[in-house]
Amino acid sequence: MTGWWQQPYLPSEQRGSMRSSGLKQIVLYVTVVFLGTNQAARPSPIGPQNETSLTVTDPRPVAKAIGLLEARFGWQITYEDPPFEYEGDVADLTVRRDLGRALVPKEGRIEISYSTAGEQPPIPRDVLQAILDDHEFRGNAGKFVVKSTGPVYHVIPAGVKDRRGVIRNVNSILDLRISLPKEDRNINETLQAICQALSRESGVTVGLASAPINILLSFRSEDGATDESARDVLLRSFAVTKTKLVWALLYDPGLKVYALNIHRVMKEEKTPTGRVRRVPVP
Repeated sequence: MTGWWQQPYLPSEQRGSMRSSGLKQIVLYVTVVFLGTNQAARPSPIGPQNETSLTVTDPRPVAKAIGLLEARFGWQITYEDPPFEYEGDVADLTVRRDLGRALVPKEGRIEISYSTAGEQPPIPRDVLQAILDDHEFRGNAGKFVVKSTGPVYHVIPAGVKDRRGVIRNVNSILDLRISLPKEDRNINETLQAICQALSRESGVTVGLASAPINILLSFRSEDGATDESARDVLLRSFAVTKTKLVWALLYDPGLKVYALNIHRVMKEEKTPTGRVRRVPVP
């Protein structure tokens, strides 16, 4: 299974170009994915009680688990990396030093189970919190919390180990307040402007890495922002598209930059022939 959590390497000449501008695609390797369902014996007034297990092993296990929940339930969940800096939290995959160090978070594992009753899905916040609790219990890199904006859930960083290996509290970079002048832009240009404003306010490069460009170019807005959180401005720009979009803001520990990856929420469904396909969530 592939998805937004997997970003391919760029050709070497493109990697050099991205490195020089402070950006590059971030690589995520999925090593083990298991999603199974077993019937539980305890009856439910709503319907049969199903116990579902979710197990992932990945450099970004929380992001991977979120991807599986999105595919299963069509939930709208955003994700943000903490700024990894402790050597024990990262793995060095560098092949060519002249292109910079290729660092990724060290592989971690998450294993949880949750219950569903009949056709009723579980409560998103409960499942997300179980994922974060297991992530922290296993000592995986980074600490996270769950927040929400209406129907959209946000998994944001709350802590990370510093260079000495001591956990320090961190705030989401998207909590920073930004301002944008009002002018006519397509949504792709709006997102670029948001990234530029975030870069100025944080002192860390934030770039738009991947996005459904056809959707973003098809909608325009004259909206601006005045001292608003970057998260709110992002959500408002998404609303213009009338499309369920989410982001994954991934941090590159080698280049020390953020890459904003945006994708359309997709849910798996079975075709009449029994095949599984992904369809956009309306």
